Amino acid sequence: MAQLHLLPLDIVKLDLSLTAGAGHAGGARTEALCRSVVTIAAELGIAVVAEGVETPEQAAALTRVGCGYGQGFLYGGPTPRMITV
Repeated sequence: MAQLHLLPLDIVKLDLSLTAGAGHAGGARTEALCRSVVTIAAELGIAVVAEGVETPEQAAALTRVGCGYGQGFLYGGPTPRMITV
């Protein structure tokens, strides 16, 4: 986090280790951490994508803290990569 203002970033990801607890009982501390990251990123003009969103409860909690983007099985599974030659 100390170097975040020095890097030319458009997007940062909230790791699964943070998003997994969002929306679950006892997840208040996790939500506070997510909210802090989202707030700092917003102040720097950086978008935040939450990884590992698997339940509607997680999505709702991440929306509550201001995270506008998410990825995970709630939205769809991985897609095969096409390789062209």
